Amino acid sequence: MQIDYKRDLNHNYMIIREEGEPDAASYQIRMLQTNSITGILECRIHKMDNHTLFYYDITSRQSLSTVYEHQQVGCSFLKMLFQEIVKVLEELGSYLLDPEGLILTPNTVYLTAEPLQFSFCYLPGEKHSVNNQLRELMEYLLPKLNHQEPKTVVLGYGLYKAVTDEDCPLDQIRSVLLREPEVPVQEEPFAQEKQEAEEQKKDMRKKAMESFFTEEEEAEKESGIWTFAVILGGVAVLGLVLYLMYFTQVPAFMYLILLTVAGVSLLVISVWLRKKDREEAEKEMKPFLEGEKETKPFLEADKETERFLKKDQEEPELQLLSHRISAEETCDDGNFFSVQEPKILSAQERQERKPVSDQLLYQKTEPLYRKPRENRFRLVPVSYPDLPEIVISQEETTIGKLRTAADVVIPFPTVSRLHAKLHCAQGICLLTDLNSCNGTYINDTPLEGDIPRKLENGDKVTFADITYQFLEK
Repeated sequence: MQIDYKRDLNHNYMIIREEGEPDAASYQIRMLQTNSITGILECRIHKMDNHTLFYYDITSRQSLSTVYEHQQVGCSFLKMLFQEIVKVLEELGSYLLDPEGLILTPNTVYLTAEPLQFSFCYLPGEKHSVNNQLRELMEYLLPKLNHQEPKTVVLGYGLYKAVTDEDCPLDQIRSVLLREPEVPVQEEPFAQEKQEAEEQKKDMRKKAMESFFTEEEEAEKESGIWTFAVILGGVAVLGLVLYLMYFTQVPAFMYLILLTVAGVSLLVISVWLRKKDREEAEKEMKPFLEGEKETKPFLEADKETERFLKKDQEEPELQLLSHRISAEETCDDGNFFSVQEPKILSAQERQERKPVSDQLLYQKTEPLYRKPRENRFRLVPVSYPDLPEIVISQEETTIGKLRTAADVVIPFPTVSRLHAKLHCAQGICLLTDLNSCNGTYINDTPLEGDIPRKLENGDKVTFADITYQFLEK
């Protein structure tokens, strides 16, 4: 099966060349020529040099291979594609056409942008297994699936499993399409390790609390023991004094001296015990106190910064410049850590200094070692000088009048919704006509649909009747 492309004044055709003459009496040919079948490309049959040429009108349509050459397939698109395949196979059955005449290759499945519609190629007299074609189509689509979307992956591999089933794949496809893709719940990575860490934290916290309360209880217990010992000692001294007072002949002043000495001794012992406890507590708290001393300068610095910022807000003349490392300072004085000191800006300097917009602040950060991408190619309007210049800033750029689908919009009725495509990479820019109605031209030479042509500096590029000049910086 040989496929060629051709365009006339307002149409693009995909031409399939077959050996032999067409059988005009064939039922399939007559049904194809006399009926407009939903989902099937319009076909005209010609005879030339013992060859049969099937002309399929693909104007304003793009092949599946062209659209998804550099794109990923989503869930909704995949579902709609196979819904349309099932629908067109049922439609062929209602016209008593052999479904094996349907050609389901990426180059023969066509679609329009908005609204999204599919058109398929039917070749009378051909025998192509529907099962094999569906399997090959899915093998083409699987690497292009958006694997970041779980529903797309589940649906894609579910359809692949259905089309590989030899027993009635259409029923299997219907069941997969009707069934909502069940996305498997993915466990959080390292969930078990996280749980074990949390349990370990809880155990450590529990042990720390138990140890804290145990130490407190022991301290209280020890303090109670010493208090009881002091009281007991005082009672013993008092009892000794009473004993000596009643049973011995000791002068009264001696009892007074004895009581004073006993009281002073108990007081000294109590003060010594308290001092000892305080020293032990200070020894335990020393690391925390030292840490607090170390963090104090940073806290004071934060307060100082806050004071400057508050002052800057209250007094507009004072603008605190951010301490940043500049490339110029690094080259001039050789000090990598040199910073700009805060300074007061004059009224003229403040007027000259332009504020930075939020849009610039939140753009992607460019590394110092990477130069910003240069826009090497551009299209300068010639026939309509008032049109804006087209700057080619990305690898693939689509041109058309449909604002929701085209990257560059040319608002003229003669321009197709998706007219052409520019693919620029490695210093080379290729232009491809997307089967537009009024054609795409390079130096007045029309482009054939889906066949890229290299652009040279200074080439004249025409979209319908809108002419640009291709320039390379």
